[in-house]
Amino acid sequence: MPVKVQHYLLKEDLKDPSSKPLYHLRQVPGTSQIQDISDIAKTIEKTGALSAEDVEHTMKAFIYELKKTLLRGDKVKVDGLGIFSTTFHSPGKEAEKDSTVKTINRVNIRFRVDNSMRLVNDSTATTRGGENNVVYVLQEPSSGGGGGTFAVTGVSLNDTPVPAGSGELNLTAGDTLKIQGTALSEAVIKANFATTPTGSYTDRNLSDLGTVSIAPTLITIQVTIAAALVTKLLKADTGATVYEFGE
Repeated sequence: MPVKVQHYLLKEDLKDPSSKPLYHLRQVPGTSQIQDISDIAKTIEKTGALSAEDVEHTMKAFIYELKKTLLRGDKVKVDGLGIFSTTFHSPGKEAEKDSTVKTINRVNIRFRVDNSMRLVNDSTATTRGGENNVVYVLQEPSSGGGGGTFAVTGVSLNDTPVPAGSGELNLTAGDTLKIQGTALSEAVIKANFATTPTGSYTDRNLSDLGTVSIAPTLITIQVTIAAALVTKLLKADTGATVYEFGE
């Protein structure tokens, strides 16, 4: 199944307000699903002789043994997948006596993918349709009535574009926040925000920000709340992030 991607604008230099915006690509928010062990086991059951319960038990046993091996400082090589290993970090000390195991402040699990598992972009691959090829399709905003798949394609504050990843969005009463996209009226969008720098960030309705007007391709919010620090927009039903402001 093709992976749907869309354009978004991001300033060339996020620290420079006058920096020119550049078009980038990202997967359409909400189109990526999480497959857990149970889901994978059920799929394997359909194509093999093992039951889903047997597959799930085997996978959980593998994870348990993988962890035990890594705890010994050993590596685990899974043919066709890659190599799991651990690394650690400890700050340097001038005196040898001060460099002890207690100075190890971070332990990381590393994974080096097997060559047979490396994926490529089908549109630039030497061999089209290869088993390791990822097919990407560009989903552009629809014109006219706003039909199509739900997607948030842009945000503006007081008619100034707000690129994804440009940093926390600060709103104050009197601002006009606009959310552009497709099929916006087919889903409920919430905003994750706090009202003070030290306050708690929670997922709240857009109406908590102000007066909301919704159309298929545009949501307009006349901000009435005194202040809001917004980190992201998300779908109310799934919790999936549809626009990330934070860097």
